[in-house]
Amino acid sequence: MMYTPIMATLGYILSPDGKQVLMIHRNKRKDDQHLN
Repeated sequence: MMYTPIMATLGYILSPDGKQVLMIHRNKRKDDQHLN
């Protein structure tokens, strides 16, 4: 089975009370200078 790996950034930000979570997900782009 052929597959292509995907490079991405995944991060979580937890609220001070610990009851809410913000998930941040970024895919790599050819013109993205921060992920090369």
